[in-house]
Amino acid sequence: TYRADIIVDLAEAKVLKARGAFDPKLEFGYDRKEFNDTNYFSLLNSGLNIPLWFGSDLKFRFDRNNGIYLNNSDFVPEQGLLGPGIELVLGQGLLTDERRATLQKAKLMRQNSEFERSIALNELIYKASMAYYYFQEASQVEELLNESVQLAETRLEITKAAYFNGYNPAIDTLEAQINLQNREQRLIDARQTRINSRLNLGNFMWFNGELPVETAEFIKPEILDIENWQFTIDSLSSVESEVLAQHPKALSFDNKQDQLNVDMKLNREMLKPDLTLGYSPLVDFDNQVDNGSLFMDNYKLGASFSYPIFTRKERAEVKMTDLKIADLAFERTGTLQQLRLKAEILRNSISLLKEQYAQIQNIRKDSKSLLDAENLKFSIGESSVFLVNSREQKYIEAREKEIITQQKILKAISEYLYTLNMMHLL
Repeated sequence: TYRADIIVDLAEAKVLKARGAFDPKLEFGYDRKEFNDTNYFSLLNSGLNIPLWFGSDLKFRFDRNNGIYLNNSDFVPEQGLLGPGIELVLGQGLLTDERRATLQKAKLMRQNSEFERSIALNELIYKASMAYYYFQEASQVEELLNESVQLAETRLEITKAAYFNGYNPAIDTLEAQINLQNREQRLIDARQTRINSRLNLGNFMWFNGELPVETAEFIKPEILDIENWQFTIDSLSSVESEVLAQHPKALSFDNKQDQLNVDMKLNREMLKPDLTLGYSPLVDFDNQVDNGSLFMDNYKLGASFSYPIFTRKERAEVKMTDLKIADLAFERTGTLQQLRLKAEILRNSISLLKEQYAQIQNIRKDSKSLLDAENLKFSIGESSVFLVNSREQKYIEAREKEIITQQKILKAISEYLYTLNMMHLL
């Protein structure tokens, strides 16, 4: 979850960076030259620039210069010259500009980061659940094979005793010995699988999201019942279309569409001529304040205009953005269709696996009945070690298949929830 939270934090930082384009900027410059007790020049230039949301800027300047070798343009009143003013954007940049577009996209990216975080957490829970299922399956199989080894050991002792008492031939002891060795080999493989799955589960065990926690050897998984999620699956199936419509991937596509719309608005704005007007009254503290003509006599006025004749670059940007929007719409439709089909496939798989699981349970019960009958016949001398081992092996295989099928159902349920981004329901 720590890494998922970083996605949101990074988006917040990008919003903060975009807001920085609207930060007021303070400027100050001082330059002085003095030589042989002569003040050549002393230049003090300061200013404050305040960006406005609608593309224009408020500007405040204060200059105070003196010296005997000043340039003509640097002459100002003795008390300094104040120049508050505004730079008006009337053409390109009036409706939107780079800094407004960047901030709007950063806000959309922050919203999209929540969708990405949801997808990341969904995937994390899915991987953790799959690791747990493998550990649960491996533990159950190991326990089953360990039980089968104990049965084989007991049968070997009984067969040996029967041989020494003259009831069974020597070949029965060899049969029982081979059967025990085969089961011990399988148990070793199952134990290794269980150890590996336990260690793999440790990849998802963290303390406060910072320190990995190793899973202890004695840990045993809780056996999960597939019936616990049947109501959840049925409930989701009835509203599957609505769930997919609110899927973070669908919302993320919509968010990216909004970001491209911001780009399109900016690109269309670039098709306008660049027209800027600037006005700044000049305040002479020596004269104007006293005679009441504060903003009337002295001022700076400027204008600029530019426009590319063919606008090929601007029109190309509009065209490329339009193509990106069309491609994104196609990708969105394809992605949602894939999710819809995958969800349907998984629902069908869950239903068929449950039917198969019910059949396997019946096979396991029947195999157990045959094994119990064969053990009874063996106890009265009407059966052989070979037949008992054969019946027992069939029962073990049926029980193992039951375990594996149960895990298949759990994995299919998790994959279905993962497809709908609903792993948090587990």
